[in-house]
Amino acid sequence: YNGTGYGSLYAEAVWTGGETKPGFTVTTRRPGGGTGGVVMRGDSPDYYNPTSRRQTFSHWEAPFVRWLEANGYRVDYATDWDLQVDPGLLAPYALMLSVGHDEYWSDEMRARIETFIRQGGNVAFFSGNICGYRIHFVDGDTAFTCAKVRPSGKDRGTWEVDHWSDVRPENGVTGTSIRQAGGWWDGRRDTVGYTVQHAAHWAYADTGLKNGEVFGADPEFPLVGYEADGATFTRKDGLAVVTGDQGTPLNFFILGIAELGEGWVRGGPHAAATMGTYTSDRGGIVFNGATTDWPCLVGRNAEVARITRNVLDRLRLRAVPILGPLPTRHGRMLAVVGDLARFHVDLAGLPTDAPAEGRRYTWEVLTDEPMPAAPLAARVGADFTFEARMPLRPVPVTVTVTVSEREAPVAFGTLTFVPLSEEAALKVEVTALLREMVMPGEPSNPLVHPTAEAASRIWMLYSTGSVRLPWLEERATRLAEVVRRLRALGHGRAGERDPDE
Repeated sequence: YNGTGYGSLYAEAVWTGGETKPGFTVTTRRPGGGTGGVVMRGDSPDYYNPTSRRQTFSHWEAPFVRWLEANGYRVDYATDWDLQVDPGLLAPYALMLSVGHDEYWSDEMRARIETFIRQGGNVAFFSGNICGYRIHFVDGDTAFTCAKVRPSGKDRGTWEVDHWSDVRPENGVTGTSIRQAGGWWDGRRDTVGYTVQHAAHWAYADTGLKNGEVFGADPEFPLVGYEADGATFTRKDGLAVVTGDQGTPLNFFILGIAELGEGWVRGGPHAAATMGTYTSDRGGIVFNGATTDWPCLVGRNAEVARITRNVLDRLRLRAVPILGPLPTRHGRMLAVVGDLARFHVDLAGLPTDAPAEGRRYTWEVLTDEPMPAAPLAARVGADFTFEARMPLRPVPVTVTVTVSEREAPVAFGTLTFVPLSEEAALKVEVTALLREMVMPGEPSNPLVHPTAEAASRIWMLYSTGSVRLPWLEERATRLAEVVRRLRALGHGRAGERDPDE
């Protein structure tokens, strides 16, 4: 954004051919590095804070730094360039923060952040329009290029524009994209805050917020904007649930949703900002506030500040994965309403010299409905396994564990899911049984093939003394029993529409 001396990625954009990475080129060897200089000549001032220009360190990062240090958080600071040139930069840390407007990522930057999360590192995005454009460092890492548009004339050919959403959607690492939400760049915007989902989640602890309430809708400085990110979602039993479109992890749980109205420049007709969180297979926790102005609100909005504290206080600890719910159903860890579910914390990746017998585990079950009376929904002790009875309705459930050594917390794990209703559990069993019956052997050679004549597959049915026919008979018997139970629940009666359709 800094056009001092001319040449930025905006109004002063300069195209260079380059040997390997043609595009608009920006050198880092210029004054005003983030705190001054000429910033986007055509960009209007921030209506809510005209004392500093957007796209500068002083506008977004500095308020967050002041808040962190005033509240006693010990942090180290790094730039994108540090992440680019140092492959091991993140290794010593439990948590990386992305603050304000983190739009331009190189392949190397993204790979290092993805590896960090995949290996159990935590990331908190208090930012928006994250990982929107891809950049390429050149000239000994003193400059970078970005092909934001296609070249004109005879050079067009086949050209890869540096939009991450076209190359490899950013949803896969952040959970969201500005293309599923939008921006409002000039003047006073609609006052939009987040509507709460799953108020019992640890991110909302001590906020006093309840499901359906809105926070951040401050007319003097609204939380959502000026750019915001979202995940494509659908509604299920009144809950906004991600679809997985564009690579959003299916375990990304939407904690807050802000639907954007007509005044916004939107990526689609149902655009919405979606604050949420997901975990990697190794337990790495990603929280996404999904709005650029989060840092501007953290010092002036009590609920935003409390959520920020909740995220930092947990994600500063090493992440550990929680396995569950157990036992498995058809090879999947699925819970069912009213059932007893077990959970297990995996400590394999936890670096420690403390003896295992000295560890303590604080387990909690957080749900928006009262838990059944027994067993307890929280427990502290020396057991790395835990069990709790699920609520009687399919509502969000979050299970957490805090691992302590020598009385000090060292690791945190979290798992959020929605238990299946009894009917949904039976439907899962029907589809699982049908799949097993159709594919009793090699996946590449199923019993029923969509393009093969049925008569051509009968050689796969073994006769007397074999495994296959009795095996199919046993599953057919189970299938008939499950269908009977479904019909007893009233599912499939003539004239009724399936509520899941």
